[in-house]
Amino acid sequence: AGGWTNSALLQASGRGGFVMKVVAVRGICILAGIATADAHMSGEAFRKVGHHIYAQNLTWFGEGGIENQTVVGLLQELLAPGEELHLRYVPKPQPELSVSLDGKSFTPVPAEFNHANYVPCVSLRNSDVSVQLEDLGASQHDASEGRQHDASEGRKLMQDRIWQDRRFTDCTVTCGSSEFQCHRAVLANTSTVWRTALESSFREGRDAKLRIDDAHPGVIEAVLKYAYTCEFECDDAAAALGLAHRYEMSSLVALCAQQMLDDVTAENVAKIASTMSIYCEHEEVAKV
Repeated sequence: AGGWTNSALLQASGRGGFVMKVVAVRGICILAGIATADAHMSGEAFRKVGHHIYAQNLTWFGEGGIENQTVVGLLQELLAPGEELHLRYVPKPQPELSVSLDGKSFTPVPAEFNHANYVPCVSLRNSDVSVQLEDLGASQHDASEGRQHDASEGRKLMQDRIWQDRRFTDCTVTCGSSEFQCHRAVLANTSTVWRTALESSFREGRDAKLRIDDAHPGVIEAVLKYAYTCEFECDDAAAALGLAHRYEMSSLVALCAQQMLDDVTAENVAKIASTMSIYCEHEEVAKV
């Protein structure tokens, strides 16, 4: 395998490993594998730094004087044009280089790894070859984000269900003749004011009942729904802002202020400005 004039180290984080896929267009004449990040890619010395698979006949070259050696479990065959060679390197918990022809079933290369910092390496005799590199660190990160997203969606569904079902409630919020059955644990963890009231020895604590008489029941219901689901749906953001401020619900204060700002028109700008000025010293209102 002489005349390897086109050699390069490829970029990958290496923290999560990587998979390299090589596809020949007219004929494969390529060495693909791993080399140290500081390897000199000139002549043929690179073959002795790291480990490489010769795609012409799937033999192995590498550190320790390994030349044209077969890999147990990997059929030695000539790849046809258009076929793929996949190499996977995983640094942890133990370094491993493995080879596959279908991208699914990988055969380990029984290599000894003398360095810690390996990167993908490819050397070509034929320019009609494409190389695709997949960073497993990024893939694992994406998978982790996917799992977190799924968990977040699961929590949201559970919160919505608790709000809608209203089972095992243990406190009541009243407004005139309207009553809303709630859970003390939810309210107490949403508002420190509600927590103090429900823990007190006064009537609110003894009867587990909170009374709000200076707001429309629909606004109160919207505020309570936010306490459960973090979703805010209300046509009167100004009224909800007053309740959010009173009960020290900072995140809801921010939502109400932003909604008021988004809803500004020539007809209501004076009213909104007047309402916002009442709470202008609140950090979340000042931001908008």
